[in-house]
Amino acid sequence: MSLSRRELCGSVVALGLFPLSAYAHRQRRSHTDIIWHPESATLDITHSFHVHEAATALADMGLISHPDLTRLKHRARLALYVDTHFSLQTLDEMPLALELVGAEIEGHTVYVYQQLALEKPPSGLQISCNLFRPGIAGQVNAVDIRLTSTVRSLEFSGEDGVKKVLA
Repeated sequence: MSLSRRELCGSVVALGLFPLSAYAHRQRRSHTDIIWHPESATLDITHSFHVHEAATALADMGLISHPDLTRLKHRARLALYVDTHFSLQTLDEMPLALELVGAEIEGHTVYVYQQLALEKPPSGLQISCNLFRPGIAGQVNAVDIRLTSTVRSLEFSGEDGVKKVLA
């Protein structure tokens, strides 16, 4: 089977445009892991973002001067932003005071770490995850919670408010 020159050119153009349109419409997304560690009696929270997406979002919101998270000051700004736009409560609505541990870049990902010392794992959590959603259209925040051997998953988008998860 042979293609005409016109069909071949059309195929090449269509294939050439597809990756550009897919890249141009890349969905803004974050991922958060909440894990109970019985050996240290801590609840560890790790937020991860694509470096460029997070830097661009912070710059677009006017929180950093230019989209570059290699500067310590800009990573600190990201960590503080996360600290004010992510929160946990007990099932009876008692706020849990998360400790901001730090932020680091590894490859194309930037991580922000939080931690909470607890005597025992919570029976469930109420989670608020507004990371970049107020300022970035289409932002989706995935949250995986492991308080026992089972992983529970939540997704925050649009105008989603607090969500509840049981252990």
